[in-house]
Amino acid sequence: MAKKQIKTKKILMLLLWILLPLMLLYLLWQNGKVKTMVSKALHNGEDIYFLKDFKLRTHDAHGSGAYGATRSGGKTHLGADVIFRKGQEVKAPFECIFVREGQVYSGDAKYRLIELEGTKGYFKGYKMKIMYCTKVIEPSTVVLAQHTLLAKSQDISEKYSGITPHLHIEMWDASGNRVNPEKFH
Repeated sequence: MAKKQIKTKKILMLLLWILLPLMLLYLLWQNGKVKTMVSKALHNGEDIYFLKDFKLRTHDAHGSGAYGATRSGGKTHLGADVIFRKGQEVKAPFECIFVREGQVYSGDAKYRLIELEGTKGYFKGYKMKIMYCTKVIEPSTVVLAQHTLLAKSQDISEKYSGITPHLHIEMWDASGNRVNPEKFH
């Protein structure tokens, strides 16, 4: 009986030595630290997870903010919604050119969007639209560093009562194919 208890203890200790580091790695991954380290290692020092510090809009009174979510009339949500409160700073997600500012809805100039194009590294040639924000700098051909202040977020819940305030992000790769922005979360 004593031999069986010793063997059981040894197995439990071995499992503990294996599981504890894995649990620690998981917690660090969730915190973004390991994700950043892995990203930099795989992408020549570039952290491609530009959405890792933000929460994605889940389900609210107007549906899901997830990429590919179903919309009324058989439409599909072709972007990812990232929770942003009114006036929050919107910064460049990667090195880019601020191409233009526009309006989200025809006939309603209140809600604005900005368009970016990646200039270097993983995102070279990628295009991005960020909706529900007002620019704080002028569009130009000047390359902007990652994290440069571009805009301030607007409150879309003023237009759609019950919706979680958010930015809507759409992306295309260098070949013009739509990209799910959630893959960079």
